[in-house]
Amino acid sequence: MKYRNLKESSSYPYEIHEQDSLNTRNRKKAAIKEFENLKQEIIGHSNSKELPNKYKRQVQEAIEILLDYAQKSKTGLPLDRNQGIGIENFVYGKFMRVILDAIKLNFTVNSPTFYYSADSDFDEKEIREILEKFKTNLSKSKFNTFFELEDFVDDYVAKIRELWKNENSRITVGA
Repeated sequence: MKYRNLKESSSYPYEIHEQDSLNTRNRKKAAIKEFENLKQEIIGHSNSKELPNKYKRQVQEAIEILLDYAQKSKTGLPLDRNQGIGIENFVYGKFMRVILDAIKLNFTVNSPTFYYSADSDFDEKEIREILEKFKTNLSKSKFNTFFELEDFVDDYVAKIRELWKNENSRITVGA
């Protein structure tokens, strides 16, 4: 029988039995095998032909929701740039989050609350153009794997992020 301290400073030793060590190794081997099986299942699932189509429909639904938000409200108010928090142009971050959630979450589309403000000078023209182009190109594209679709979506999210960055630069330069 061996004794080992939990930590050098610990005064609570515990016993190590050969059977415990064998059980631990067996559990570790079983966990590794289970992990490998899950990994193969995920890879097989992500390469299925139907999966990209399901997520494509989900992203299309998210774009439709965003196009509805990317216009003046029914009262005629424009979107609030900062969405009620202190991050400049956070509205772009909310657009990106809806798109990313559509592809990252399991078949759900996030529909957040967008804030409109009478004081806002937000011009939705550029974000609408990106979303319209995204919608058109997405509907024309065929994806063999989920990863192809994910790359396609990431390209448009990067365009929105670039628009956010450019808008922040305009505000900084104009200040």
